[in-house]
Amino acid sequence: MKRYNVRSLPGLALAVRARRLELGMTQSELALAADVSRKWISVLENGGVDGLGLARVMRVLDALDGLLILETAPVETSPPPAP
Repeated sequence: MKRYNVRSLPGLALAVRARRLELGMTQSELALAADVSRKWISVLENGGVDGLGLARVMRVLDALDGLLILETAPVETSPPPAP
């Protein structure tokens, strides 16, 4: 199982494209599997953000056998001041 750490929409775009290529899928094949247009996949993979829609993104992730997992990042704290 490969893991992609995505912290931004451009990061999501890179992860989707990398996973699609890893599976040997074309944009058209992914679009058909996710019930979206090939143009929409292209926009997503190029970091477009207008009108993405979470439902569509989830269908794409499902077509790629991907999961959306929310994981909190560690919070960095500074050490207390020296006495």
